[in-house]
Formats: sequence, structure tokens, C-alpha cells
Amino acid sequence: MKKQSAKSAVVILAAVLGVACAQFGFAQTFKNVLAPASADIRQVSAGGNSIWALDSFGNAYFYQIEGGQNFFAGPFSQSFIQISAGGGNSLLSQPDAVWALDSSHNIYVYSTTSGKFQQVSGTLAQIAVGPGYQDSCHPYEVWGINLISDVFRYNYCTEQFVNIPGTLAQIAVGGAGVWGLNSSGLTYELDFATLLFNPVPGKLTQISVGPTDVWGIDASHKVHQLNPATQKFGEMKGITLAQISAGGNGVWGLSSTGEIFRLEPSSQTFVEIQGQLVTISSGTGGGVWGANSSGAAFAFSTP
Repeated sequence: MKKQSAKSAVVILAAVLGVACAQFGFAQTFKNVLAPASADIRQVSAGGNSIWALDSFGNAYFYQIEGGQNFFAGPFSQSFIQISAGGGNSLLSQPDAVWALDSSHNIYVYSTTSGKFQQVSGTLAQIAVGPGYQDSCHPYEVWGINLISDVFRYNYCTEQFVNIPGTLAQIAVGGAGVWGLNSSGLTYELDFATLLFNPVPGKLTQISVGPTDVWGIDASHKVHQLNPATQKFGEMKGITLAQISAGGNGVWGLSSTGEIFRLEPSSQTFVEIQGQLVTISSGTGGGVWGANSSGAAFAFSTP
């Protein structure tokens, strides 16, 4: 495969997104994106200025444009069970941080210098990446949970993962902070001043953090949004979802049968979008991406 640094991919993606807006925004639907014939795409992670994907064998791909064609390029030599891209900003020419876990739960980070994934000390069962600069040392927030629910934050000063007090079953990172759920579904928000997770009223099965908003789904698939004034989650009437993804490109969700829904900001209601997916990812500038049950990748640009 022809390697390409994440830095140059930022420039390329800016051009790609301009094309995508013209191509996808008018039709307001999801369009198939080319991938290698053998790639059965099962997971997509959209960041601030890059898009990454894993196929059913764990092979990793990244989105690029070359010779006027938009497509997923790859695969890389390693195979992974999870990939997470985030924290990038195309306006500031800051690439996404891209982290991944293999089947043995070893941790990898994509190097823009070598164009390869390099192993990092430690093991995790889940990893999440988002915007940083909460202090002078963290250009990104990289968080993880290990197999026994211990919580870790990657310390860019010491270049190692540091254990943070508390246990969680799920963690999410975004502009609205670092949030998590424990094994009982109880909700927690990180206090950056103390690096402690404080309880927030609400019981959820999924949580997703956008630039300024926090969303969740409960055991009955009801959708909840955090009210910043009361610091409580309120139910969104008239909608049930099996998946939810909040990002700078909007709040999106999938029903239990794969129908696609987008939050309409003006009415604060979810509207159905043509298409059907099994996974969806709303980036913070990289667009909205997903895959269908046949392993084909799709992209949409919000109006």
C-alpha cells in the first residue's frame, strides 16, 4: 500500500470534504464510498479531519483521495478490534490522534512520521479519543478502560497511561468533556481539576459526547440529552434508537432495524434519512460515516 502521512491527509481531506458536501449535501442521503474488494467494512471512526475503518478481519483502512477518486486505502499490516480517531482540527492543521487495540488488547497509536501503527505499553479493552488542551501537556484526550474496568488516561508528558480513580464499563470523550457509565449504567462526568469522576443523575446503556452536548440511550432505547443548566438528562419524546453518535457533524442515530435518524437542530426532533446502516459515526469535521450489513462504507455530509 502507498503510505501517506496524517499531516498530508489533512490537506487532502479538506478537498475531499468540499467534494463530499457538493455531492452528498444536496441529495441528503448516504452514498457508497469505494473500498478494496476484499474489505468487509464493519467499523468506521470519523474524526476532525480523517476517517478510519476496520473490516471483519480487523484490517485497518483510511480514507483518501488520489487521481480524483475518493476511497478507503489499506490495509495496514496489523489487525485490530477497535480503532478511534479524534481531536483533529482542519482549520488549525492539527491531525487526528488515531489509536487502536488488537485482539490481545495491546495498544497502538498511528505515527504521522512513519505512517505506521506503533505499539504502546499497556493493555485496554476500550479506547476513546477526543480534543485536548485541558492542560499544557495534552493536545488530545486519550482514555481507556481495561478488562477489569479500571480507567486510564494517556499522559502526553510521560508518554504512558496513568490509572485514574474509579471503574467504568464505557467511556466517551468530546468537547463537552469525558463521560462514562459503570456496569450498572450509572453516569459519571470527569472533573478535570481533580481528575475524579463525579456522579450525574441518569441511568444509560450508551453515552456519546459532542462538542458541547452529551447524549445517551437507556435500556428501553429511549434517547436522553443532558441539560447543562440542571446537569440532568431529559428524555427526547417520540424517538427510540439502538445507537447514537454525537459530533461536530451533528447528532445521528440508528434504530434497532438500521433506519438512520439525524437531529434537526431547529426543531430539536429526529428526522429519518434515506438509507440503512449497522454502524454510524459522526465526526467533528470529518463528516458522518457508516457501514451497512454487507460491509459497504457510506458517507453523508450534513446540510
